[in-house]
Amino acid sequence: MTVNKNEPNIILRKKNRYPYLDYVRGFFIILMIFYHFSFYYYNTTHGIIEFLLANLGGIIAPNFLLISGYSFVYFLKKRESYNKVFVAKETILKAFLIFGFATLLSILFAGYVGLTTSFQTWNIFKIIGLGMIIIYLLDQFKYSNIIILSFTILSFFIGYIYYLTQTPILWFLCYTSVFGGFAFFPWVFYYCMGFLLGRLLIKVDKNGINVSFLKKIQTPALILFISGATYFHFFSHPDYFSHFGSNIMENIGLYLIFLLIAFYRNFKLKNKIIDFSKNLVVEYGNVSFSVYYIHFGLIFLTPLFDSFFLNGFFLTNMNLYLYLTLSFSVFILISIWLIIWKKLNYMLGLEWIINKIVGLIVKKDNKSIKNNSDKNQ
Repeated sequence: MTVNKNEPNIILRKKNRYPYLDYVRGFFIILMIFYHFSFYYYNTTHGIIEFLLANLGGIIAPNFLLISGYSFVYFLKKRESYNKVFVAKETILKAFLIFGFATLLSILFAGYVGLTTSFQTWNIFKIIGLGMIIIYLLDQFKYSNIIILSFTILSFFIGYIYYLTQTPILWFLCYTSVFGGFAFFPWVFYYCMGFLLGRLLIKVDKNGINVSFLKKIQTPALILFISGATYFHFFSHPDYFSHFGSNIMENIGLYLIFLLIAFYRNFKLKNKIIDFSKNLVVEYGNVSFSVYYIHFGLIFLTPLFDSFFLNGFFLTNMNLYLYLTLSFSVFILISIWLIIWKKLNYMLGLEWIINKIVGLIVKKDNKSIKNNSDKNQ
C-alpha cells in the first residue's frame, strides 16, 4: 500500500505525539484542579500554603496557553507536506469546534450556578480556538514569524488601551466576568508567544525539541522567573505595565525551565527510557480539554454532595485540612476515571468528538477529490 504525502493521514496524526508537551499540559491542568477548589471554597491567603494557592491562578493559565501555542507549532509542522486545502479546512474546523464547545459549556455551567455569562465571556480554550485561526492565517504570509511577533506585541497594547479607555469597540475581545477571567486581549499574548518560542525550539527528530539550545537559555530563564515572580508577588503593581509585565517575565521563565524538566522526566531517568504511555500526568495532558470541564462539573456538584450526604459539614467548616481532603479526593476520582476511560480510547470525550468530526469531514472531502482526480485521468 502506497501513501500519498499530499493527503492527510488522520491516524498518524493521532499517534505522533511528543509526551513532554502532554506532560507540561497535564501538570498545569492538575494544578488547575487544586487552584479552582481553593478559589471557590477556600479563598484565603492566611498561611504559606494558602498564599501559594492564591497565586497559582497567575501561573496556570499563562503556562497552559504557552504550551498550547507550542503544540500548535508541531500541529502545523506535521502537515507541511500535506495539501494546503486539507490543512486549512482541518485547522479552522478544529479551532471553531474548540471555540464552540468552550462557549457552549461555559454558558451551561454558568447558568447552572446562577452566574450571568454569554458568548462574550472568555476562557483559555476560547482563546486557544481563536488564536489557532489567527496564527494559521498570519502564517500564510511571507515573513510570517515577524508578522506573528507584531501581532503578539499588539495584543499586549490592545489590552492596555482597553485598560485605559474602556472603549466599547474593544469590549467584546477584552471582556471578562466572574466565570471567565481571561479576556482574549491581552491573554492571547501567551498563546502567540508559546508559538514563537516553539518555532525557536522545534527540532524535527525523535525528540522534537532542540535540547542543547533549551539548556543554554536556562540561566536567563531562571533570572527572568525569579525577578518577575519576586516583583509580581511581593511588591505592589498598580498599573497595567508593572502587573502584566512582571507576570510575563515570571511565566516565560518558569515555562522554559519546566519544559526542560518535563523533557527529561519523560525520556530519561538513570539512562533508561520511560514508557510515557503509563504516565498519568501525560494522560491528563492528552485529554486536558475534557478534564477542564469535568473538574468544573465536580466543583459545582460539591455543594449538592456536601448538603445531601454530609449535612453541609465540608463547606461550613472549610479549613486547610478539609480543603486538601476535598481536592485530593477529586484528583484521585478523576485519575481513576482516566485510567478506566483510556481503555475506551476516551470515547465521547471532547477531544474524541472533535477528532471524529474533523476526521469525518476531512476524509469525506479527501475521498471526493480523489474520485474526481481519477475521473480526470
